Amino acid sequence: MATAPSFRQSGPRAVDNAIRYVAPPLHSLRDLKDRLDYSGQQMAEMFGLAGSQQWHKHSGKSAPREMGLPMLFLAFALCNRSATVDEVLDICRRETGAVIDLAANGELKP
Repeated sequence: MATAPSFRQSGPRAVDNAIRYVAPPLHSLRDLKDRLDYSGQQMAEMFGLAGSQQWHKHSGKSAPREMGLPMLFLAFALCNRSATVDEVLDICRRETGAVIDLAANGELKP
């Protein structure tokens, strides 16, 4: 049986600041829900959440949770299956106001 490749960098070199992410503001997640005319349950399904209560924890006003980049990316990738990774990242930015900056060169830093 083949083993999965390791993506960890050994030694003193590591990727420095490969992705800078700032979660979308809460109002933009609520605006997205309104634009799509989705229920809380439908939004939960879109973002891979257990249910509408979990959606409200990410979009509500009291003690909200930050929407993580993997969850955001997967939701828009599934809605835009023919899009490239860069296109999905652009959609995430445009639709939600999230800040997603990839390292300029992606090189390993000593």
